[in-house]
Amino acid sequence: MAHIPAKRLEQLIELLLPRAETLAREEQQARYAYKAIDGLRLPRKMGIKPAWEKQRWLETHRVVVLQIPVGHLRIRQLAITRDEPNRVAELARRGKVVDEALVPTRFHATVLVHETLAQLGPWRFQAGDDQVVQGFTQAWMAEGTTPKTHLSSAALLLTRARRR
Repeated sequence: MAHIPAKRLEQLIELLLPRAETLAREEQQARYAYKAIDGLRLPRKMGIKPAWEKQRWLETHRVVVLQIPVGHLRIRQLAITRDEPNRVAELARRGKVVDEALVPTRFHATVLVHETLAQLGPWRFQAGDDQVVQGFTQAWMAEGTTPKTHLSSAALLLTRARRR
């Protein structure tokens, strides 16, 4: 293997990692989702915005980990969809579903994805449009040292913690 100078290695890593703006946006979305989940418990739908119902965010959603073969690479990616057969089938066409969880709302899905990506931080990279269909920054490499995802367990912990 050729030696890569330290400066060039830093540049390459910077090109592959999701940008700071992306990570900040994900953090902001997770904060909003946590706040929305807390608001769902208010009486008489006081914490629910009409747009959420219109966009069907309050319906059951599915969070999946897709394994997408690209050459000799095994790319994994998180994806969210409403729990409807045609939408789930569309995800299955994009890659093999290797982990999944059902959550009560889109907000729960957003938080679950955020927490999972935070755990996978060092393995994340910005996938190219020739590797994944969408969700370019929600991808990571599946290797022997990559942590396993346990979406069902994490989803259960998330929904129990938010009920208190």
